[in-house]
Amino acid sequence: MNARNFLKLLRPEQYYKNLVVFLAIFFSGHLLNQRELLATGIGFVLLCLLSSANYIINDIVDRERDRHNKEKAGRPIADGGVSVYQGAIIAAALAAGSLGASYFLSRGFFLFATSFFALTTLYSLVLKNELFLDIIAISFNYVLRAMAGAAVIGVKSSPWLIVGTFFLALFLATGKRKSEKAFLKAGTKQHRPLLDNYSDQNLSFLLQMSATTLLLSYAMYSFLGTKQELIFTLPIAMYAIFRYMYLLETAEPQTRSLSRIFTDKRIVASGILYLAASFAILYFR
Repeated sequence: MNARNFLKLLRPEQYYKNLVVFLAIFFSGHLLNQRELLATGIGFVLLCLLSSANYIINDIVDRERDRHNKEKAGRPIADGGVSVYQGAIIAAALAAGSLGASYFLSRGFFLFATSFFALTTLYSLVLKNELFLDIIAISFNYVLRAMAGAAVIGVKSSPWLIVGTFFLALFLATGKRKSEKAFLKAGTKQHRPLLDNYSDQNLSFLLQMSATTLLLSYAMYSFLGTKQELIFTLPIAMYAIFRYMYLLETAEPQTRSLSRIFTDKRIVASGILYLAASFAILYFR
């Protein structure tokens, strides 16, 4: 196994999903606390290692199916660059090492990290083949990441922020499925059988419902929180969501993977503007 296959196996390009762990320290106003920032940074690294272990498990389970998908056939286990045995050993080492370190970082963080790993493994083995439970499991895993971030610095998460995190993840997971279905078309049943059970009407309803609830929960978080000026960032969040929905409707390839969405200049610009405005409100008022 060469270094290139090892890196592909870990999928570091997917680590951005674990940035959710910084939500608690950012919105609690503790981002400039060096000790808490360091602890959260360590938590981020540990979640990334756990994610890699889960990706390997998923690749082992899906290796036969991936060989028939032109976008996934190049994965190391699917193309034979890494054996199932090698993958299993690496996954076990990553999981054991990161969970062991999590225990010493924070007991609360360890609890959420363990739950995250268990749910993601269950998703790879069972839940990804269950209609609706697949996107619910993915969305709840983002909540576990966010709560792990709160636990590591010892702050209590706002219920509205937790709800918002869940529906943001649900919105993105639904959008990905809608994009994948449009891309695979007639091959949906062969490559992703579960996708064939999602009708276009189902996906459109879920997108609209999750987007509406996401915006409502963010508005409630802003209005009921200690920094009510955050309500002025709502239009920026609305624009980013509307832009993403537009990309979905026009079947843009970026929507098949969240990592590709950062190639859209308008979404990137709105994200930067949102972070800058939120930082100014939270830390300079």
